[in-house]
Amino acid sequence: MRAQSPPALESRPRRLGKPEREATILDAAAEILNDKGIQGLTMEGLSVRVGVSKPVLYRFFANRDEVLVALYDRESEIFNSRLTKAISGQHTLEKRMRAACRVWIDPTSRHRNALFVLDQPGIGPPELEKRRMARLDRFQLLWADAIRADYDIDTKLARTVATILLGGALSAADTRARLGWSSEEVIETFLTVALAGIERVAQRR
Repeated sequence: MRAQSPPALESRPRRLGKPEREATILDAAAEILNDKGIQGLTMEGLSVRVGVSKPVLYRFFANRDEVLVALYDRESEIFNSRLTKAISGQHTLEKRMRAACRVWIDPTSRHRNALFVLDQPGIGPPELEKRRMARLDRFQLLWADAIRADYDIDTKLARTVATILLGGALSAADTRARLGWSSEEVIETFLTVALAGIERVAQRR
């Protein structure tokens, strides 16, 4: 009698490792921020979105604040990488600003919306605010140096101008979303106002 073949083993889905599971959780958290804003993010809602129980979720993040900080760190790193690549090789302030705006206002980026939400002042835990201020400080220095390279103004004034420009860039991204402007319309309008303002400040010195 012919021997029967052993039954085929059922294929089981591969269990996700910790980095992959954390990435899945943070992806879900970003989706909730995009859909509902920061107040809509809860550990219960996140567990439902991910499809795991709350005890499993707590193995990776002790609370909502930890999720927010980890998401901010990840989205900032992604944005910083894209920004560095975009402005590399751009040797004038206008070109660097245009390249940076295209990264920030890019409507196809799934990361920008979550980062935009988390970049609002005073909305998260103290550790998130600490990271946000440190990131803002780095950007202020980056753009102050770029302004000083093209215009004969002192460091303190250049940093003040950079701070104002960063606030304008945040508003520009919001304008595109609210008014339905194209990205290029927003970018060109912002650059026209920003560069004219810098010229005026430089002339007053």
